[in-house]
Amino acid sequence: MAKLGIALLLAIVCFSLIVTVIYYNWQCEKDTVAWLYRAQVASNPEDMEEYLEHCLTGMEKWQGTTGHAAIIFKTPENDMQLISRALNRSIQRCRQVKEFDPKSVEYQTALDDLRGQIRELDLHMAYKWWISGPQILLPLLTVIFGVAALYWFYQE
Repeated sequence: MAKLGIALLLAIVCFSLIVTVIYYNWQCEKDTVAWLYRAQVASNPEDMEEYLEHCLTGMEKWQGTTGHAAIIFKTPENDMQLISRALNRSIQRCRQVKEFDPKSVEYQTALDDLRGQIRELDLHMAYKWWISGPQILLPLLTVIFGVAALYWFYQE
C-alpha cells in the first residue's frame, strides 16, 4: 500500500510539472509568436507595427533578444539578436509604408513584402526561454519523477 502511495505522489508531482511546462510554454508563445502571426495578417502598416512591437516587447520579457535558441547547433537562423534586428527593421519599414498612398501599388507591394519577411521569421522563442536558465530542469525533473512513479508502481 505504501508503494502505491509513493507512486501516486510521484505521479502527481510529474503531472504538476507537465502542467507547469505547458503553461510557461503557452505564456511565452502568447507574448511573442502570437503577435508575430497577428502582424502577418494585419491589413495596414499601423496594426502591423503595433503587433511587431508587442512581439519585440515579449521577446525582451522572456530574455529572447540575445543568444541562440540552440544548445549545440547554433546558426544564424536561431541567433536571437539577428531575429530582433530583423523585427526592428520590419517595424521601421512599417513606419515608412504608413507614408505611402494606400491606393498605390507601392503600398500594396510593401505590405506584401513585409508579410513575407514576417512569415519567414521563426522565433524559436519558447525553446530559447527553456534553455536559457534553470527552467531547463523542469522537463528533466518531469521525466525523472515520471520514471520514478513507474518504478515505484511496478516494483515488486
